[in-house]
Amino acid sequence: MSQIPPITTGLGNFTPEVWSRMSNSIYESEQFVGQVSPQREVPNPNPITFPAKITGYFLIEDSSNPTQEPTNPSRLFYYTWEEVSINATPTGLSATKFNGSRESGNSPSDSTFIPGINGAEIGQPTTRLSSLLGVNLDRYPENVAVMPSIHRASTVSTAATVDTAHNDARGPLVMLTLLRCTVDTNAKGSPDPDDQFRTIALFYSSVNVDGPCDA
Repeated sequence: MSQIPPITTGLGNFTPEVWSRMSNSIYESEQFVGQVSPQREVPNPNPITFPAKITGYFLIEDSSNPTQEPTNPSRLFYYTWEEVSINATPTGLSATKFNGSRESGNSPSDSTFIPGINGAEIGQPTTRLSSLLGVNLDRYPENVAVMPSIHRASTVSTAATVDTAHNDARGPLVMLTLLRCTVDTNAKGSPDPDDQFRTIALFYSSVNVDGPCDA
């Protein structure tokens, strides 16, 4: 499919430069109809971002540390969330779910679940001779560990063991970005394993460490 021949004479605001830009735009839209143009062949060319409230979490169980031994302070979580509208006044702020708002779903076992991922939890140290977001862990009591980034009316751990799940968090309020995941496939092109998430919701909230200081 050929491009429109160069136009050398303008017409009012339609200068030769404007004609050229319009010509290139028409050419690209026809050339790549039904496709993604080469410069956009990336996993997430147009990510969707919106405000959301964190509503709970699921502990991602570590097969190398199933009993949450305190020598390894690392913890990773999948978070549940809901999109909210924000109302701000001189006396306060509210974040409210609305009809049609996006949400994560209830459980990682659901095929439509979109887990919230806290980017601050990626790359956590697994020993106490390390630092966590600049915190030197060797100066902390031996039983502290990473805690889920939520607000809740009750505790989230017993001694040094983090509870596996809670669904009654009251925040925080974060900016979530929906991102498509790469999916591993078998020789037939089918997802393998089949339980891979197709989409995640990425946010950032500083990681906290806590635990019994007198144990």
